Amino acid sequence: MSSKTAASADLIQHGDMDRHLIDIASVPPSMGSINTFYKRGLPHIIEEIFTVDKDAKPHDPSASRINYKIKFSGTTLGSPMINDGHKKVPMLPHMARDSKRDYNGEVLTNVHIVATQHFKDPSKEPITKEVTLERHHICNFPIAVRSNRCNVGPHAVSDRDLMSVGEDPRDQSRPFLFGGNEYVVQMSSESEFNRPNTIRGKKEFKGILTYQSFLSRPGDGYENSGRTITEVHVNGGIMFTLDRDPLKRFNLPFYVVLSIYGMNSQREICNTIAEGTHDNIGSVVHDFVMDAMKPELYANWGDDPETPTTDDALNAIVNNYDDEVRRWVNRNNSTNGAEITKDQIDAFKRTIIAYFDDYALPHIGGKEKRAEKARFICHLLRLAVLHHLKLIETDSRDSYETRRIVAAGENLAKTTKSHFKLSVLAAINASFRTAFLNKPFAEIDLKRIFPKKTTDAFTKAITQAFITTNALRSVTTGSASVANRMPTARLIPASSLYPAKIQREIQHASNTAMKSKGSERATEIRSVPPSSLHGICITNSPEGAGSGVRVQLAISAKVTRGGSVFVTRKTLEAMKILIPVNKVPLDAIRGGIAMPFQEGERVAYNRIIADEYKRAGSATHPIVSADPRPTNLTRVISNGVIVGFTRDYSRFLSKLREMRRSKSGFTRETSFHYVPKEDTIYVFTDYGRLMFPAFPVINNGQHFKSGKWKQTLVIDTIPAKKAREMTMDELVDCGAVEWVTLQEQMNMFVGTFDTIRKNAKDYLKPYTHGVLPKSQIGLPAHETPFQNMSQVTRNTFAANQTAQACGWPTQNWHYRAGYKGVYVLSGVQMPVVQTLGERIVLPSGFSATVAFWAEKGHNQEDSLAINESLTPQVGWFGCTNKTHQIPTGAELTAPTQGNCTGLRSSKIGKLENGVITADTIVEADDVLVGTIEPIMSASGESTGHGGRGYRDTSLVYSGNAGYCRRVIKNMDPTSAQKTIQAQIMVSGQLQNGDKFSSRFGQKGVCGGIIPFANLPVTADGMTPMICINPLAIPSRMTIGQMIEQALSLIGAVDGEFHDGSAFSEISSEDLQKEFQRIIADPDLHYEGDDKGYFPMYDGSTGRPIQNAVCFGITYYRRLDKVAEGSAQVAHTVRKDPVTRQPVRGKAHGGGVRKGEMEIGTMAANGASMAIKDSIERSDATPQFICTACNAQYAVANPDQGVFQCRTPDCPKDGIAVQVPNRHAAFRIREVTTVLGAEFRPVPDGQFAH
Repeated sequence: MSSKTAASADLIQHGDMDRHLIDIASVPPSMGSINTFYKRGLPHIIEEIFTVDKDAKPHDPSASRINYKIKFSGTTLGSPMINDGHKKVPMLPHMARDSKRDYNGEVLTNVHIVATQHFKDPSKEPITKEVTLERHHICNFPIAVRSNRCNVGPHAVSDRDLMSVGEDPRDQSRPFLFGGNEYVVQMSSESEFNRPNTIRGKKEFKGILTYQSFLSRPGDGYENSGRTITEVHVNGGIMFTLDRDPLKRFNLPFYVVLSIYGMNSQREICNTIAEGTHDNIGSVVHDFVMDAMKPELYANWGDDPETPTTDDALNAIVNNYDDEVRRWVNRNNSTNGAEITKDQIDAFKRTIIAYFDDYALPHIGGKEKRAEKARFICHLLRLAVLHHLKLIETDSRDSYETRRIVAAGENLAKTTKSHFKLSVLAAINASFRTAFLNKPFAEIDLKRIFPKKTTDAFTKAITQAFITTNALRSVTTGSASVANRMPTARLIPASSLYPAKIQREIQHASNTAMKSKGSERATEIRSVPPSSLHGICITNSPEGAGSGVRVQLAISAKVTRGGSVFVTRKTLEAMKILIPVNKVPLDAIRGGIAMPFQEGERVAYNRIIADEYKRAGSATHPIVSADPRPTNLTRVISNGVIVGFTRDYSRFLSKLREMRRSKSGFTRETSFHYVPKEDTIYVFTDYGRLMFPAFPVINNGQHFKSGKWKQTLVIDTIPAKKAREMTMDELVDCGAVEWVTLQEQMNMFVGTFDTIRKNAKDYLKPYTHGVLPKSQIGLPAHETPFQNMSQVTRNTFAANQTAQACGWPTQNWHYRAGYKGVYVLSGVQMPVVQTLGERIVLPSGFSATVAFWAEKGHNQEDSLAINESLTPQVGWFGCTNKTHQIPTGAELTAPTQGNCTGLRSSKIGKLENGVITADTIVEADDVLVGTIEPIMSASGESTGHGGRGYRDTSLVYSGNAGYCRRVIKNMDPTSAQKTIQAQIMVSGQLQNGDKFSSRFGQKGVCGGIIPFANLPVTADGMTPMICINPLAIPSRMTIGQMIEQALSLIGAVDGEFHDGSAFSEISSEDLQKEFQRIIADPDLHYEGDDKGYFPMYDGSTGRPIQNAVCFGITYYRRLDKVAEGSAQVAHTVRKDPVTRQPVRGKAHGGGVRKGEMEIGTMAANGASMAIKDSIERSDATPQFICTACNAQYAVANPDQGVFQCRTPDCPKDGIAVQVPNRHAAFRIREVTTVLGAEFRPVPDGQFAH
């Protein structure tokens, strides 16, 4: 089957959808959020959130205060620049990598300062000063590589342009650079904004059956979010908390909160909470809420009146939170200990109301929106009660249907707000207050007192947020502290990027971490629900399987950047088929609660509804005349705000989709979905929603009576040639594709292209959208061909093993000094059977001739017998970077016995001025960077110069012999960290024990390197490179490998590549026909049969093998599990000064760990003396004993001649007793303590045997 035959007809007819998926996958999901933050977020934070309006104490005693206001405007973020002589030139990423610099851009802003001095005498006019700083450099900000602020950003579109500036076109990590090293901001997931998340029976909250949280974000994205918490207790009480300062300390009964917002009757509260529920359910909710208002459920909250007023609610807060009242009075009136007056209590009440107006549900509005806030709180309470009563199902905490992705841009926003406030604004306020207090107002120059050191402070804080271990912990905990001890709860979850393989870069770029209470490596297993389809890779995390803390996004998953909340709300309110909230009486939507309209209310309501539907073009009145109350009205909630109701939710959703496709008020990323269990339509424009491309289906439903039913994909109406040339954005503009969320697909009837065409005339299957099955898989998993023909678990293993393959990580890997260790395969090849993933990433394996043949026991079970002629091709060479940070006060020189102490057994003959030179062969124990550091005394002063005043702190190479390719020095005197990095190239050959794997998870170790003359051979003289055990296929059910082997053989004979992407359709009959075709062609000289079997001869004897052998070509990868790297030999090693045991790990020069099995093996082979020697010498430790009082618990430092006995008033003299191991030392202490015995030193010659 040729490549043209193998290519799917669907892909040709529909504009080569593979190409569009590649375009989506080539950009990391979080890249859009970073670009949006640079363009909108950073200016928004600086200009809108941090407007300074403060008072300061004046220097003039006649003045009462000085008010200063600082407003930022015109904020821009520039591209990274570097000084080149007397001018600045654009800095490229490879310049930052080579010179070990930070890749930052300057933030410039206009600073408008107004200062006014007010006098104690009210008749005296205030004095005002005003000044503007144009284009002030306020701070530096990190720039992501290939972002819209990078100097090789989107404008460098061609591969040749990128390669000319030292960048790899296929690099997807988009890292940040600090000190030349690369860091990636990872994505995390959290509870969904603007939609309640309810869980029953949460164990963390005792006495609570239902716990509900709701996160609101005001404005268009970058302000702080506020959380409301609803707790339904076991006793039936409902408590409500607004988890945002300054209200987070108040845990109030729900009716108290509603009373503050003006709901002043039990009837109104119960009816509003029960609105929209149907028939008997509404009565159940109404009765439950009525019972929940009983005062005996809430201790110390007093009697609940029938008509609670706002003042009653405020009095209840004052009576139950008297500590808060006193704290507020003391803070604002400085009356510590004095009696609180009624005026102060009234002022506190007014402050509480202001807090509820400003900080509670800020996305809805302020004081003017109290009624809307109360109604929305009732909506949250209604859902909590329905969950509590098990009338609707609780939400799944693991489902990405109800979660938001916190991408890199949002993490940058959180960190920027924290550090801009702590570093920049704190410095500005301190500078202004000091100047106003120390100088007369007339002598102050506002330009001069504005601080200029905020740039360094902010840059240092941001850098620490990236590169410290606190940032790693913030992935799961969400809180940490920076080095200068300024606490912050919002740090960037960044991780150091050592992309030894391009697949790891892909995983960094498209991984998302679910926040957990444990560490980042928590073992908590989470189940992937079906609602995560098209969002989470179904190969890495199959449906229902455990996924752990981290999951891989699907190839087409897109993280939304967010849109305008207010524009969307206005667009919805302007729709004619939407019934506004203020035009629907509460009794009309209450459901099954029988309560009549008031006098004249029914007539007015009917007129309102009739007018709405008349404007909407409806010919008939939708309300039944016998009962004019529409009991089936569906709520419409836009970003956490109830904007109205609709009677026909299906028609309403269709209208919304039409408006989105035509971009009439809605952006492409606007999403809407209907939740049946809540009878609510949600409209979202916030950030962090997972979206995927869907292909709309149209039908002739409106003309079905006069014609035949027919449905077709919109993309089918576009000529194939034109569709093939269109971009994804152009397909979206013409309505052939639309972006939908995971929630929205629950309201769609979807099918594949083939299924839709097959049922095009079946009116019982009216599809709404078509989907691409390939879009459900992540990019690492897309490197496995024919996934639908292998066992599911093997596909998962294969996707994980792509990150272990020795290939080319990037085309510029040898220029990127940040790599910790890279293993590059010598003979990298492209596979004959290619997948969609191979079109994006670089190759990571080789094509090998494979025979299913049991080779004399060398390939038992999953081991492989490998042809020795393959050795040069599978050899590897790698690069390891050894970085040495020069300590403060250290000298760069070769350590010798004359200039330092503690000299290690290392070789310094290859040093030049203390540093190894490039183009030098290095071996184990060679010093790469020689440094000596002064020994500091207890007082913090140096103990001297030369000799014992210095100690050896050199960087010593350990490992296989290698070649020093280059040395990178960062000895800039202005830099806080001075480093020297040596790049060592190493190489290795094939050995027994090295690990290999096919693309199907069929892994195995090299069990034997066989001479090619001893292997089976065909009549043409072809020998297999790899012999695999025939039982490996049925035991692991990797049928796809058999198909790849046969199809690769056909491709090798024809000289063509084939498509083996996931969900490609191919059968054994098709393969057999292709074999018959090449058999019939005498020019191809094919000697096998029509099933891929060859007659072969035993290489050892030359005799024909009785049965034909399955022989073909398979793409294999060499994994970085190298036997040579696992071997370890140690004689004497360093010991941990705390535990007195040898350090762990080969990289640290540690000891070889002997476990129970290792010791048993040695004992079985008679190596008892080796066991005894290792036990006695492994962690032998001296036990110091005082010769004066015989105390065992003495402390000593033999190197400095210090001995300290813990017995008071005891002479300082002692000796050391060698104890075999640390365990024996503890046992000796225990025994002597229990028996009351003590050690007593015996002089030499006086010990009697």
